[in-house]
Amino acid sequence: MILGNLSKLGEMDYLAPRLKEMLIYLRDTDLKNRELGRIEIEGDSLFINIEENDMAPREERRPEAHRRYLDIQLVLDGEESIGVAVDSREENIDGVLEEYSQERDIIFYQDVKRENMVDLFPGDFAVFFPEDIHRPRCTVGGKPGKAKKAIVKMKMELLK
Repeated sequence: MILGNLSKLGEMDYLAPRLKEMLIYLRDTDLKNRELGRIEIEGDSLFINIEENDMAPREERRPEAHRRYLDIQLVLDGEESIGVAVDSREENIDGVLEEYSQERDIIFYQDVKRENMVDLFPGDFAVFFPEDIHRPRCTVGGKPGKAKKAIVKMKMELLK
C-alpha cells in the first residue's frame, strides 16, 4: 500500500513510472466535476471509475482484495476512512464472505483480525496492491457523509 497526496507527487521519485504517470493524470485532470461512470484509458487494462458513495460505519463494510489489478483510490470531495489489513496471511482473515470472482477481480472477506483505519480527504490517495486487503467507504469519526472518488483499476502487468 502507498498513501499520499497529489500535491506531493514531485517528491515521489521512487514510484513505478506507469503508476506515477497515472497519479500525474489524476492530479492534472478535473475529475471532481466529471460525471459518475467509467473513463476508458487503455480498455480493460487501465480505467477509472468515478463514484459517489454514502459512507457507513466500518462494521457495515466488507474487506476486499483483488488479484489482477491494483487500485488507486483518490478522494475528490468529502472524506473517507479505509480499513487496511497489511497482514494478509490466512490467520488474519476471518473467513471468505464471497468467493473470488475472476470477472470482477474481487474477493470479499467476512472480517480481518488486524486492521488499521486510514482517513482520506480531498487530494489524498491510497494505492492498494493485490496483497492489500482493504475496506473502503467507511465514515471518518463516525460522521455520516458522502465522498466522491476516482478509483483507478490498473492491471499489475502494466507496472513491469
